[in-house]
Amino acid sequence: MSDFVTRKDQSVSVIIPVFNRRELLARAVRSALDQTHSNLEIVVVDDGSADDIKTVLDEFDDKRITYVRHDRNRGTPAARNTGIQCAHGEYVGFLDSDDEWFKSKVERQLSDLAERGDRYQIPYHALDVLDDVSSRIVKRSTFTKQGVILHDALQRCCIGLMQMLIKKDYIVRAGGFDERFWSHDDWDLLIRLSERYEFAYTDEILARLHFHNDVEGRISERYDKYAYDRTLLHELHKGLYEKHRRINARYLSDLADFVAISGERRRAQRMLLKSISLDPFRLDPYLKMAFIFANRLKRHEQ
Repeated sequence: MSDFVTRKDQSVSVIIPVFNRRELLARAVRSALDQTHSNLEIVVVDDGSADDIKTVLDEFDDKRITYVRHDRNRGTPAARNTGIQCAHGEYVGFLDSDDEWFKSKVERQLSDLAERGDRYQIPYHALDVLDDVSSRIVKRSTFTKQGVILHDALQRCCIGLMQMLIKKDYIVRAGGFDERFWSHDDWDLLIRLSERYEFAYTDEILARLHFHNDVEGRISERYDKYAYDRTLLHELHKGLYEKHRRINARYLSDLADFVAISGERRRAQRMLLKSISLDPFRLDPYLKMAFIFANRLKRHEQ
Protein backbone atom coordinates (compact mmCIF):
# COMPACT_ATOMS: atom_id res chain seq x y z
CA MET A 1 0.00 0.00 0.00
CA SER A 2 2.83 2.41 0.79
CA ASP A 3 4.24 2.01 -2.74
CA PHE A 4 0.84 2.82 -4.21
CA VAL A 5 0.54 5.98 -2.12
CA THR A 6 4.02 7.04 -3.16
CA ARG A 7 3.19 6.63 -6.85
CA LYS A 8 -0.11 8.44 -6.43
CA ASP A 9 1.60 11.39 -4.80
CA GLN A 10 4.27 11.77 -7.49
CA SER A 11 3.64 14.98 -9.42
CA VAL A 12 3.65 15.02 -13.21
CA SER A 13 3.79 17.95 -15.62
CA VAL A 14 2.37 17.46 -19.13
CA ILE A 15 4.00 19.83 -21.62
CA ILE A 16 2.05 20.60 -24.79
CA PRO A 17 3.72 22.95 -27.29
CA VAL A 18 1.30 24.35 -29.87
CA PHE A 19 1.61 26.49 -32.97
CA ASN A 20 -1.81 27.13 -34.51
CA ARG A 21 -3.79 23.87 -35.01
CA ARG A 22 -6.44 25.27 -32.67
CA GLU A 23 -9.01 22.69 -33.82
CA LEU A 24 -6.79 19.76 -32.74
CA LEU A 25 -5.57 21.03 -29.40
CA ALA A 26 -8.69 20.22 -27.37
CA ARG A 27 -8.27 16.45 -27.97
CA ALA A 28 -4.70 16.50 -26.65
CA VAL A 29 -5.58 18.57 -23.59
CA ARG A 30 -8.60 16.40 -22.79
CA SER A 31 -6.48 13.24 -22.97
CA ALA A 32 -4.10 14.75 -20.40
CA LEU A 33 -6.89 15.91 -18.09
CA ASP A 34 -8.53 12.47 -18.23
CA GLN A 35 -5.50 10.66 -16.80
CA THR A 36 -6.28 8.25 -13.96
CA HIS A 37 -3.26 9.68 -12.18
CA SER A 38 -4.69 12.86 -10.70
CA ASN A 39 -1.58 14.65 -9.41
CA LEU A 40 -0.66 16.43 -12.61
CA GLU A 41 -0.59 19.80 -14.31
CA ILE A 42 -0.82 20.68 -18.00
CA VAL A 43 1.50 23.37 -19.34
CA VAL A 44 0.41 24.58 -22.78
CA VAL A 45 3.06 26.69 -24.51
CA ASP A 46 1.65 28.79 -27.34
CA ASP A 47 4.60 29.34 -29.69
CA GLY A 48 3.34 32.59 -31.21
CA SER A 49 0.19 31.17 -32.82
CA ALA A 50 -2.04 33.26 -35.03
CA ASP A 51 -4.94 31.14 -33.72
CA ASP A 52 -6.65 32.10 -30.48
CA ILE A 53 -5.32 29.26 -28.35
CA LYS A 54 -6.34 30.60 -24.96
CA THR A 55 -10.09 30.45 -25.66
CA VAL A 56 -9.77 26.70 -26.29
CA LEU A 57 -8.20 26.27 -22.86
CA ASP A 58 -10.68 28.58 -21.15
CA GLU A 59 -13.49 26.24 -22.20
CA PHE A 60 -12.04 23.51 -19.97
CA ASP A 61 -12.17 25.76 -16.90
CA ASP A 62 -9.60 23.56 -15.14
CA LYS A 63 -7.06 25.01 -12.72
CA ARG A 64 -4.56 22.30 -13.63
CA ILE A 65 -3.96 24.06 -16.98
CA THR A 66 -1.24 26.71 -17.25
CA TYR A 67 -1.08 28.82 -20.40
CA VAL A 68 2.20 30.40 -21.52
CA ARG A 69 2.66 32.36 -24.75
CA HIS A 70 5.74 33.27 -26.77
CA ASP A 71 5.47 36.70 -28.39
CA ARG A 72 6.85 35.18 -31.61
CA ASN A 73 7.30 31.76 -33.15
CA ARG A 74 10.54 30.37 -31.69
CA GLY A 75 10.23 26.71 -32.67
CA THR A 76 9.32 23.50 -30.88
CA PRO A 77 12.60 23.09 -28.93
CA ALA A 78 12.20 26.55 -27.39
CA ALA A 79 8.54 25.87 -26.58
CA ARG A 80 9.49 22.63 -24.83
CA ASN A 81 12.21 24.41 -22.85
CA THR A 82 9.70 27.04 -21.76
CA GLY A 83 7.38 24.27 -20.64
CA ILE A 84 10.16 22.66 -18.60
CA GLN A 85 10.95 25.99 -16.93
CA CYS A 86 7.28 26.38 -15.94
CA ALA A 87 6.80 22.76 -14.86
CA HIS A 88 6.43 21.98 -11.16
CA GLY A 89 6.21 18.19 -11.47
CA GLU A 90 8.84 15.68 -10.48
CA TYR A 91 8.19 13.92 -13.78
CA VAL A 92 7.62 15.47 -17.20
CA GLY A 93 5.67 14.03 -20.11
CA PHE A 94 5.54 15.51 -23.60
CA LEU A 95 2.43 15.57 -25.76
CA ASP A 96 2.15 17.12 -29.22
CA SER A 97 -0.93 19.25 -29.78
CA ASP A 98 -2.40 16.87 -32.38
CA ASP A 99 -1.81 13.58 -30.53
CA GLU A 100 -3.33 11.93 -27.45
CA TRP A 101 -2.53 9.90 -24.37
CA PHE A 102 -4.66 6.99 -23.17
CA LYS A 103 -6.15 7.36 -19.71
CA SER A 104 -3.87 4.99 -17.81
CA LYS A 105 -0.57 6.16 -19.34
CA VAL A 106 0.89 8.07 -16.40
CA GLU A 107 -0.40 5.71 -13.70
CA ARG A 108 0.80 2.65 -15.61
CA GLN A 109 4.27 4.05 -16.21
CA LEU A 110 4.83 5.20 -12.64
CA SER A 111 3.57 1.86 -11.31
CA ASP A 112 5.69 -0.15 -13.72
CA LEU A 113 8.80 1.86 -12.90
CA ALA A 114 8.30 1.43 -9.14
CA GLU A 115 7.85 -2.33 -9.47
CA ARG A 116 11.13 -2.73 -11.38
CA GLY A 117 13.35 -1.29 -8.64
CA ASP A 118 16.34 0.99 -9.02
CA ARG A 119 17.93 -0.39 -12.19
CA TYR A 120 15.78 1.53 -14.66
CA GLN A 121 15.26 5.30 -14.65
CA ILE A 122 13.17 6.16 -17.74
CA PRO A 123 10.00 4.24 -18.65
CA TYR A 124 8.58 4.13 -22.17
CA HIS A 125 5.68 2.30 -23.76
CA ALA A 126 4.23 1.22 -27.09
CA LEU A 127 2.12 3.54 -29.23
CA ASP A 128 0.14 3.30 -32.42
CA VAL A 129 -0.43 5.63 -35.37
CA LEU A 130 -3.90 6.53 -36.62
CA ASP A 131 -4.47 7.87 -40.12
CA ASP A 132 -7.12 10.53 -39.52
CA VAL A 133 -8.19 10.44 -43.17
CA SER A 134 -8.98 6.72 -43.29
CA SER A 135 -9.58 6.31 -39.52
CA ARG A 136 -7.35 3.23 -39.59
CA ILE A 137 -4.42 2.22 -37.41
CA VAL A 138 -1.51 2.17 -39.85
CA LYS A 139 1.48 1.51 -37.59
CA ARG A 140 2.62 0.43 -34.15
CA SER A 141 5.96 1.15 -32.51
CA THR A 142 8.35 -1.81 -32.72
CA PHE A 143 11.32 -0.87 -30.53
CA THR A 144 11.19 -2.84 -27.26
CA LYS A 145 14.73 -2.92 -25.90
CA GLN A 146 15.40 -2.37 -22.20
CA GLY A 147 18.45 -1.20 -20.27
CA VAL A 148 21.22 0.58 -22.16
CA ILE A 149 20.00 1.78 -25.57
CA LEU A 150 22.84 4.12 -26.62
CA HIS A 151 23.83 2.11 -29.72
CA ASP A 152 20.22 2.13 -30.91
CA ALA A 153 19.74 5.84 -30.16
CA LEU A 154 22.79 6.76 -32.21
CA GLN A 155 21.28 5.02 -35.24
CA ARG A 156 17.75 6.43 -35.05
CA CYS A 157 15.29 8.16 -32.78
CA CYS A 158 14.07 4.79 -31.53
CA ILE A 159 11.87 6.15 -28.71
CA GLY A 160 9.58 9.12 -29.21
CA LEU A 161 9.15 11.83 -26.61
CA MET A 162 5.48 10.97 -26.16
CA GLN A 163 6.38 7.41 -25.14
CA MET A 164 8.53 8.44 -22.19
CA LEU A 165 7.96 9.80 -18.71
CA ILE A 166 11.14 11.56 -17.58
CA LYS A 167 12.21 13.10 -14.32
CA LYS A 168 12.52 16.84 -14.79
CA ASP A 169 15.90 16.72 -13.09
CA TYR A 170 17.20 14.28 -15.72
CA ILE A 171 16.24 16.67 -18.53
CA VAL A 172 17.83 19.63 -16.78
CA ARG A 173 21.05 17.69 -16.15
CA ALA A 174 21.14 16.68 -19.82
CA GLY A 175 20.88 20.34 -20.85
CA GLY A 176 17.28 20.50 -22.06
CA PHE A 177 16.43 20.87 -25.73
CA ASP A 178 18.96 22.39 -28.13
CA GLU A 179 17.11 25.29 -29.76
CA ARG A 180 19.32 25.25 -32.85
CA PHE A 181 17.40 22.21 -34.07
CA TRP A 182 14.39 22.53 -36.29
CA SER A 183 13.00 19.02 -35.91
CA HIS A 184 15.59 16.64 -34.39
CA ASP A 185 15.70 18.10 -30.87
CA ASP A 186 13.95 14.98 -29.54
CA TRP A 187 16.57 12.66 -31.07
CA ASP A 188 19.39 14.81 -29.69
CA LEU A 189 17.91 14.67 -26.18
CA LEU A 190 17.36 10.90 -26.45
CA ILE A 191 21.06 10.37 -27.19
CA ARG A 192 22.08 12.48 -24.19
CA LEU A 193 19.63 10.67 -21.91
CA SER A 194 20.74 7.26 -23.16
CA GLU A 195 24.33 8.08 -22.20
CA ARG A 196 23.23 8.48 -18.58
CA TYR A 197 20.18 6.33 -17.88
CA GLU A 198 18.63 2.92 -18.52
CA PHE A 199 15.21 2.49 -20.07
CA ALA A 200 12.28 0.23 -19.11
CA TYR A 201 9.73 -0.90 -21.72
CA THR A 202 6.03 -1.41 -21.06
CA ASP A 203 4.43 -3.60 -23.73
CA GLU A 204 1.15 -1.74 -23.80
CA ILE A 205 -0.17 0.92 -26.17
CA LEU A 206 -0.63 3.98 -23.97
CA ALA A 207 -0.64 6.81 -26.55
CA ARG A 208 -1.69 7.50 -30.11
CA LEU A 209 0.04 9.55 -32.78
CA HIS A 210 -2.31 11.05 -35.34
CA PHE A 211 -1.26 11.26 -38.98
CA HIS A 212 -3.17 13.78 -41.05
CA ASN A 213 -0.77 15.06 -43.73
CA ASP A 214 -0.40 18.37 -41.92
CA VAL A 215 3.04 19.10 -43.36
CA GLU A 216 3.22 22.68 -42.12
CA GLY A 217 1.89 21.83 -38.68
CA ARG A 218 3.89 18.68 -37.93
CA ILE A 219 7.48 19.85 -37.85
CA SER A 220 8.96 16.35 -37.93
CA GLU A 221 7.62 15.80 -41.47
CA ARG A 222 9.33 18.82 -43.04
CA TYR A 223 12.17 17.13 -44.92
CA ASP A 224 13.68 20.26 -46.47
CA LYS A 225 15.73 20.97 -43.32
CA TYR A 226 16.75 17.44 -42.44
CA ALA A 227 20.23 17.96 -43.92
CA TYR A 228 20.91 20.80 -41.48
CA ASP A 229 19.48 18.99 -38.47
CA ARG A 230 21.23 15.70 -39.11
CA THR A 231 24.54 17.44 -39.76
CA LEU A 232 24.19 19.29 -36.45
CA LEU A 233 23.26 16.07 -34.64
CA HIS A 234 26.35 14.33 -35.96
CA GLU A 235 28.60 17.26 -35.02
CA LEU A 236 27.21 17.43 -31.47
CA HIS A 237 27.78 13.71 -30.86
CA LYS A 238 30.84 13.28 -33.07
CA GLY A 239 32.86 11.68 -30.28
CA LEU A 240 30.23 8.99 -29.75
CA TYR A 241 29.87 8.26 -33.45
CA GLU A 242 33.63 8.00 -33.90
CA LYS A 243 33.73 5.31 -31.20
CA HIS A 244 31.32 3.16 -33.25
CA ARG A 245 32.71 2.85 -36.78
CA ARG A 246 29.86 0.94 -38.39
CA ILE A 247 27.17 3.10 -36.85
CA ASN A 248 29.10 6.18 -37.97
CA ALA A 249 29.46 4.77 -41.48
CA ARG A 250 25.74 4.11 -41.77
CA TYR A 251 24.84 7.53 -40.36
CA LEU A 252 27.09 9.32 -42.86
CA SER A 253 25.65 7.32 -45.73
CA ASP A 254 22.10 8.19 -44.68
CA LEU A 255 23.04 11.84 -44.13
CA ALA A 256 24.49 12.00 -47.63
CA ASP A 257 20.98 11.39 -49.02
CA PHE A 258 19.60 14.56 -47.43
CA VAL A 259 22.71 16.59 -48.26
CA ALA A 260 22.53 15.53 -51.92
CA ILE A 261 18.81 16.33 -52.15
CA SER A 262 19.52 19.77 -50.72
CA GLY A 263 21.89 20.37 -53.64
CA GLU A 264 25.29 19.87 -51.96
CA ARG A 265 26.42 16.93 -54.05
CA ARG A 266 30.16 17.41 -53.48
CA ARG A 267 29.67 17.39 -49.71
CA ALA A 268 27.49 14.31 -50.08
CA GLN A 269 30.26 12.58 -52.00
CA ARG A 270 32.78 13.37 -49.27
CA MET A 271 30.43 11.84 -46.70
CA LEU A 272 30.01 8.73 -48.80
CA LEU A 273 33.78 8.36 -49.20
CA LYS A 274 34.16 8.68 -45.43
CA SER A 275 31.42 6.09 -44.94
CA ILE A 276 33.22 3.69 -47.28
CA SER A 277 36.53 4.19 -45.46
CA LEU A 278 34.87 3.33 -42.15
CA ASP A 279 32.99 0.28 -43.41
CA PRO A 280 34.12 -0.76 -46.91
CA PHE A 281 31.82 -3.80 -47.02
CA ARG A 282 28.56 -1.82 -47.03
CA LEU A 283 27.03 -1.67 -50.51
CA ASP A 284 24.74 1.36 -50.26
CA PRO A 285 27.38 4.15 -50.26
CA TYR A 286 28.90 2.75 -53.48
CA LEU A 287 25.49 2.76 -55.14
CA LYS A 288 24.84 6.31 -54.00
CA MET A 289 28.22 7.45 -55.32
CA ALA A 290 27.43 5.89 -58.68
CA PHE A 291 24.01 7.56 -58.75
CA ILE A 292 25.46 11.01 -58.01
CA PHE A 293 28.19 10.51 -60.63
CA ALA A 294 25.65 9.39 -63.24
CA ASN A 295 23.49 12.46 -62.63
CA ARG A 296 26.50 14.77 -62.90
CA LEU A 297 27.50 13.09 -66.18
CA LYS A 298 23.96 13.41 -67.55
CA ARG A 299 23.84 17.14 -66.75
CA HIS A 300 27.25 17.62 -68.38
CA GLU A 301 26.09 15.91 -71.58
CA GLN A 302 23.01 18.11 -71.71
